[in-house]
Amino acid sequence: MSRYETLGHASERYDVGLQLIFQRPDFRPYIFERKSIDLTGDDLARVLIIADLMAGAADYAVRVGSRFPDDTGSDWIGVAQAMTMQPVFRKLTLERPYEFPDLIKFFQTEVDDQTPPPTS
Repeated sequence: MSRYETLGHASERYDVGLQLIFQRPDFRPYIFERKSIDLTGDDLARVLIIADLMAGAADYAVRVGSRFPDDTGSDWIGVAQAMTMQPVFRKLTLERPYEFPDLIKFFQTEVDDQTPPPTS
């Protein structure tokens, strides 16, 4: 699979998240407008699923972009940086950093702050 096919696949995954937001526009502030997470139950599960799809797409695209660099304007770094400002993406990636190994690097300061000090 070429770099462009791979990035196209990431875009498709991201677009699925956008389609889900279209179905539930009340979730948009959690994904794009820094709204703190005040949801519970099914609504919380749904917004986390949307964030998971979009974070997975960004993680995948950042990974491919870093290994096969091309035009810097065509990468996903801006998307990844924007995700660091959204509480829902922060919650998702910090709880499961192993699922987002490249995206988590953008949250690294927060990961370092949560790492317990070494024990003697």
